[in-house]
Amino acid sequence: MTTTPSPLLTDVVSEDQAEFASPSGNILCLFDGKTDHTPYVRCTVIARTWTPPPKPSNCDLDWGNDLELADTASIACAGDSILGAIQFKSASPPSWFRPSTDSVVNVGARDDTPTATLSYGRTLVYGDLFCSSDRKGVTCSNIATHAPVMLARATFSTTPPTAIGTPAGALAGSWLGHGRALDITSDGVVTIEYRANSLCSDDPTPPCDVTDGNTLRYGGLVILRVATASTSASPPVIARADVVISTDPAFVVGSSQELALVSGVVGWGGMTFCGPDAEPFACGA
Repeated sequence: MTTTPSPLLTDVVSEDQAEFASPSGNILCLFDGKTDHTPYVRCTVIARTWTPPPKPSNCDLDWGNDLELADTASIACAGDSILGAIQFKSASPPSWFRPSTDSVVNVGARDDTPTATLSYGRTLVYGDLFCSSDRKGVTCSNIATHAPVMLARATFSTTPPTAIGTPAGALAGSWLGHGRALDITSDGVVTIEYRANSLCSDDPTPPCDVTDGNTLRYGGLVILRVATASTSASPPVIARADVVISTDPAFVVGSSQELALVSGVVGWGGMTFCGPDAEPFACGA
């Protein structure tokens, strides 16, 4: 289920809610829950040829129409529909909508549900969740837990991959810098967020930051999977990691990046990220 979107076609959702359809209009997904600090994505397929497993005894609502992903992935037991939850308005399109690649479709048989599409090759990031659209269907995953969902006309899956990345060893942990943060899980998933120092309202060229009330949402986001890592804890600890998601064209999806740990400081992409053993001010004020 690995996705390889173009870095120029990956966007971070700034809204509290977002809904997108596949270009065919057959798959619909809704991001929600950010305001309650419990983000999730729920996806439905209008026409399908697969059959869901038997309905569990503890579900008194509709079963088998939707998949849901938060920390874990599951088939949704729900009594409502996400169809038309957020209708597209040309006067105020969603922040992630790109007129040069995305379009608007009416979902299902109704003609009153205009919904923004996520064009093939595009990825949206919402909290710890991301969803990618391609011709095979829609794949979503939780960055932190690795839980995935995949939905298509002919098939579906909520089964996690057997392998995520290479163990990160001494690099595993959280590392901070001024206006930036780096987190490396023990199983080799690297998440880097950083301030772009350019507002999307002034210049939408990625990466760019978004203001949300009094909050500044950083525009730089790169997610990598460790491919090789030093087995020794003696410095320098070197790892090579492959980019799987990027909002920054300087870090191309599929490219190999080096991370190096020396004296409590991780270096990557010309930036430094400090741990508790770093010298004071090694990573900015």
